[in-house]
Amino acid sequence: MSTIREHLNNGENTFDITINDSMIDSYKQIIYYLVAYQLSNTDWSGEKLMVTYSQNMLHCVIY
Repeated sequence: MSTIREHLNNGENTFDITINDSMIDSYKQIIYYLVAYQLSNTDWSGEKLMVTYSQNMLHCVIY
């Protein structure tokens, strides 16, 4: 969460966060889809953030 906050504080409108782990891909997809959903629904002090997961990346966009 601190990484996302840093990007928001720097005024970035779009950014990617690389996922580095050794989890099995089938588990990773389920878990990081849920992470993306939760981050998209988190209150970011008025910022609307859409987060998606694909191929070991969380893609974040302010809208």
